[in-house]
Amino acid sequence: MKILAKVLFFLLFPLCGYSTDKDIRPVADVRTQDIVKIDVRPNVTVRLAIFEPSIEPSGVVLLFPGGDGAGVNSFGGKYFGKISLGENFVVRTAPKFVELGYVAVLIDTPSDHLSGMKKDYRWSRQHHDDIDMVVKYLQDRYTQKPLFLGAFSASNFSVASMSVHY
Repeated sequence: MKILAKVLFFLLFPLCGYSTDKDIRPVADVRTQDIVKIDVRPNVTVRLAIFEPSIEPSGVVLLFPGGDGAGVNSFGGKYFGKISLGENFVVRTAPKFVELGYVAVLIDTPSDHLSGMKKDYRWSRQHHDDIDMVVKYLQDRYTQKPLFLGAFSASNFSVASMSVHY
């Protein structure tokens, strides 16, 4: 599957409260939501919150939380069958992408950066390699589906890292 690394501003902007019901029409409900851990390096994992639509997905949107990517900027555990979402703008858009027929995937901080990621780390080759492992996992799970990378604020460094180091 070809990676379509596009900043999703054109999709995220309408979701931030400036649209009306006439602008975006839901086509799907959340069918499943799950948290998986991906081994990215020896003794290091990255959690993914995966939300799948009730219809055949049009593609996969990998969403990178802004700020330091941790705590309230990310997602919590699964409670009563639902994943608790943090306060970050990108994190809160995940269900909207599902309504539009996409698989929405939230990426968490690596297990060796649980307190958050600084800009230098987001720009590093190590972070790129971690993201690359996540992308390969998603490509294997959702074959033949386009993959989009979505970022906002500090998480743009993560997406830019994929472009520079790829």
